Amino acid sequence: MKLDRKLRATILVCAAALSASALLIACGGGSSGGGSSSGGGGASSVPIGGTISVGAAWPQGTHVVVTDSTGATVCDTTTALDDGIYSCAIAPAAKAPLVITATHPDKEPLVSVVAALTPSTVNVNSATHAVAALLVNGDPNDETTGIVAQIQTPSGSTLASPTAVAAQETAVLNVYTLLAPDAMKTAANPFTGTLTTNGTGMDAVLDNVKIIVTPTGSGAATMSVTTTATRDESTEAPAPLVLTLAGKPNEAAPAPSTVVTPAAAAAIQVTTANAVASGTTGQINDLLTRMTACYAEPQSTRVDNTNAATAVATNIVSNTCKGLFLNNDPSKYKDNGYVVRGNQAFPSIFTNNTGLGVQFSQGSYEFTVKNAGNTDPTKPMTGDVVFTAKWVAPFDWTDSSGVTTRLANSNVEVYTARPDANGKLFLTGNLSNVDVSIEPRAEFKDFTHADFSKYSYINTGYSVFVNAKHNFGKVVVTTPKGNTLTLKQIVGGGYGYMGLSKPSDTGQYTAVTTSVLRMAAAYTDPSTTSSSTYCSSSSNNHPRDIDGSLFWTCDNNNNQTTPKNWTDEELATIPDQGTWKFDLYTNWNDTTPVGTTYRRTLRRAPTLAEITLSLPKWPSLTADMRTQITAASAATGGMPLSYNTVGKYNVATSTGGAAWQIPSAAKWAPKSVRISGKDALNANAGFDDSVDVYSSWRKATIGCSSSGGTDQHCEMSNGVSTGNFRLFDKAQGKGAGFGLLQFNGYDARRVNNTLAVSMRKS
Repeated sequence: MKLDRKLRATILVCAAALSASALLIACGGGSSGGGSSSGGGGASSVPIGGTISVGAAWPQGTHVVVTDSTGATVCDTTTALDDGIYSCAIAPAAKAPLVITATHPDKEPLVSVVAALTPSTVNVNSATHAVAALLVNGDPNDETTGIVAQIQTPSGSTLASPTAVAAQETAVLNVYTLLAPDAMKTAANPFTGTLTTNGTGMDAVLDNVKIIVTPTGSGAATMSVTTTATRDESTEAPAPLVLTLAGKPNEAAPAPSTVVTPAAAAAIQVTTANAVASGTTGQINDLLTRMTACYAEPQSTRVDNTNAATAVATNIVSNTCKGLFLNNDPSKYKDNGYVVRGNQAFPSIFTNNTGLGVQFSQGSYEFTVKNAGNTDPTKPMTGDVVFTAKWVAPFDWTDSSGVTTRLANSNVEVYTARPDANGKLFLTGNLSNVDVSIEPRAEFKDFTHADFSKYSYINTGYSVFVNAKHNFGKVVVTTPKGNTLTLKQIVGGGYGYMGLSKPSDTGQYTAVTTSVLRMAAAYTDPSTTSSSTYCSSSSNNHPRDIDGSLFWTCDNNNNQTTPKNWTDEELATIPDQGTWKFDLYTNWNDTTPVGTTYRRTLRRAPTLAEITLSLPKWPSLTADMRTQITAASAATGGMPLSYNTVGKYNVATSTGGAAWQIPSAAKWAPKSVRISGKDALNANAGFDDSVDVYSSWRKATIGCSSSGGTDQHCEMSNGVSTGNFRLFDKAQGKGAGFGLLQFNGYDARRVNNTLAVSMRKS
């Protein structure tokens, strides 16, 4: 049943009447939202409700299930609004303890434990999830050792008793108390207090102090504790404090205080001076509301030019849309060199004509810029706010039968905004002229041919991107650990990015055709064996043995002699927000950079255990597409392009069917599809072409893009690529072809995921 306002008010009155000593099992509720509830109901029902949030309130449609200790579902509901508020009426026959599980396609599941069946405010957030993890000494969501399974065991009533739950809540609260600024230490507790996701009170504490539980497989998990204390880019982020949970609920979990000691906490302490400004989350939500309002206006009201090729910032005529940007001036926006126009930043302001608008939501604070001494508003300034948010663009699609279905494209993006004197945020971008980025990256390399499929593997690391269009001679990148990486233009051209350079690449170009630093890898089949000599050292049973042309950790400019493979324990201690310095050089042999820019990661590289656990929820080739490309590449281990007619490459089956599929509860969906190959008519010069795709797509068409110079794999007209691949020369038996088909997309943690389908045979 749905809880009405009167029942909600009763919950709030109950909470107000409780003494301070009863706070941990208080009752209360929110002021809006709610959803349909099933679980008995009736006049004697026990009301339970609260707020679901991590950084931001969870969105409308969040699924909430309450399970009691018999395994019965005593409430099944969805949230009605974007405020994260849920409510349940629990039948008095339900057997405590209860577990509340919140799920959403864009989120990792969260749980909260109810030790006793009383009218209660029960929030669901990172703090309650941490409590559940400590109760089971592992991943709270594991099907076997997780909290839902464990409350149904004979020891469940003891494991999640009021005393046990209160003890772990105290342990988690002590972490917040130790790390939060003094002014926030008296905030309402996150478990049972009324929580408003506006960046004040306890919500501000959760913005400043992060406790993240990450499953690592077999019921185990890590619990990382860190903070978002403001720092400038020359100050490296401290390592998170990591607690290892063994996935053994019959054993007591280690106490958070064993790693979050006063001495360790000093390194990540949040003070009043470096804390997130109060109300920041509320201002992010306000900006997203204004962005949604802009796109809700008719296209003819928003802009006076809808041509993607020619529309520029001054073509925005809507005051609502202008008001999103600093000083009401969209022309001042710049992000990685891209400005507001029909084919760069915010293109859909000009081109979206569905009449359905674009919704912006789920804003999550990431960090505040600190750039001491700068007074130039065209550069990043102290106080600029970096956050992530999701956009959803619905559209109507009509199939060949005339049936219309409403679909939607979506993505999570990073935004930079500047507050005015009142804290109101306005979009600025990162104000950099240079298109560079650093992102954590997970990859599954899938070899399609049966005689090589045993070498399929996963790997983790960072994508170090520098757009080749800048024509820098080299770029030297300093990692958070102080190591240096050099990127150069790739020999032969044809690539849209600069490649990492190995010590053997002593000249102007690099022979490495990747910009990915791979730090750890493992075969998906643990029985696979291999060996090689790599970095002047013996290497065994590692994917670098069969993929030595890539860039592995020991290939960096420090010329390590040991082919180091980072362990999961080492990867888990990397700070989420590490700063990478990019020194830009005009010529490859210059010693003085012409400029320097910085980029900060938002998340660390995932561990191999984390990738393995998530792999079943990754996109994959359809069976028909796998059969097709395997057969077509059987002779050479590659796919020829434009064999019969000049044209583009259709990433689809020969009958026009889907090329890829996405499982339910998928971790991510492709945002781009890329082919990489060689041009046999041009001394096997490499090339790389891609197309951006929507999350709803299952097939795509990739055109040819020439990088100029010696690149010859495209059909040209008056020196300009037609978008078609050059015709295969049958007389010579040569032409352009590709052997790698890649799907790239981001998950909820902004990790760049890549499914790399390889047609290699040996």
